[in-house]
Amino acid sequence: MYDTRERGRKATTFFTHITQSLLHGSVMNQADVFYYSGHGNGATGGINSGFTPNLLGEYWKRDLNCVVIAGCSVMNIAGHRIKSFGMTTRFKRWIKSQEDRSVGVSWENAANIIFLGYCYTAPLDSQGAVDIASDFATKVKGGKDFLQAWKEANDRDAGRNACAIDCTSIPHRFWYWDETSGRPVWTRIDKGSTSW
Repeated sequence: MYDTRERGRKATTFFTHITQSLLHGSVMNQADVFYYSGHGNGATGGINSGFTPNLLGEYWKRDLNCVVIAGCSVMNIAGHRIKSFGMTTRFKRWIKSQEDRSVGVSWENAANIIFLGYCYTAPLDSQGAVDIASDFATKVKGGKDFLQAWKEANDRDAGRNACAIDCTSIPHRFWYWDETSGRPVWTRIDKGSTSW
């Protein structure tokens, strides 16, 4: 029988070590973009059995330009996306909990870089996640900036929960697909003086 807490702790320790090595530790020319695809926890903002951005501390701030966390809900800011697709009446209590969580803030506070991900469910590999990742990489390699490449790569049904937190601008900016009008519109919200 497996102790899931111990297995989770080991997985988090391993993931932290590998990520530190990739971002700066033992790799001579560190990555400019870090792309993670896997499970996300919308309640904590954690990935991979509890990995959170604070576990890497200063490693996020060393010449890294963009982090993509392609996991469910970890980039949620104030439930903007959820509110835009009409769940407000039936799921009022749940939506309020998503607004209160704003787990994307833990990523936002990690470094002054661009964070890309999903503010609700992320697509599975069988739903086009691999194509989205490939399209994103191709667009960046072709000269598009990270925000535009992410928007365009996710401009499909499977990618409508995509979002971005731009921590390179002042104030910080949150981008997401808003469907209040009935059709998806890539929408920007600027952070207020104290909150989103």
